[in-house]
Amino acid sequence: WGAERRKILERDQEYVEQKTDEARDECRGESWKAEMDTNNSQWIIGAITENLWDSRKSEILDSQRRHESEQAESACRSTQACSEMQSLNRRWHRVEITFDEWGAERRKILERDQEYVEQKTDEARDECRGESWKAEMDTNNSQWIIGAITENLWDSRKSEILDSQRRHVVKAVVVGVVVAAAATGAAGVGAP
Repeated sequence: WGAERRKILERDQEYVEQKTDEARDECRGESWKAEMDTNNSQWIIGAITENLWDSRKSEILDSQRRHESEQAESACRSTQACSEMQSLNRRWHRVEITFDEWGAERRKILERDQEYVEQKTDEARDECRGESWKAEMDTNNSQWIIGAITENLWDSRKSEILDSQRRHVVKAVVVGVVVAAAATGAAGVGAP
């Protein structure tokens, strides 16, 4: 009995060490590692059962996934990227993909997003001709780039700025035509 008992306890200890090490390795932030360390130590000393340890482990890792998913979504700027990231996060939450697969796809989405934003903001600035409109567009662009406004709001403000520029140009052309006509009329007064 004693010999078999030792074998069982040795196997048990190896199993617990492996499971707790794996659980800790899945944690990336210090706060989650600390939570997992507490959970692991309670199982190791026998304060909780394996089932309760496993349940708490899942809660900790779910919390970590939610946090990392929220950060990934908040890093997106375009509507398309936000939609893609939400879809990716749902797959990760359902554990359809590994953390490494999620991370690789997240990087691709954010790279495409950055290229898209740079292209759109450059195009918007290029449409501005006067310094005042360029300054307004720069402010609009920078707010989108830092995530202070959504793509829809950025696009709406861009349209307002360009509409204002168009109205100003049209008004200047009309005034120019009127002035030119008046000058031509004045030049004709008294002519033989």
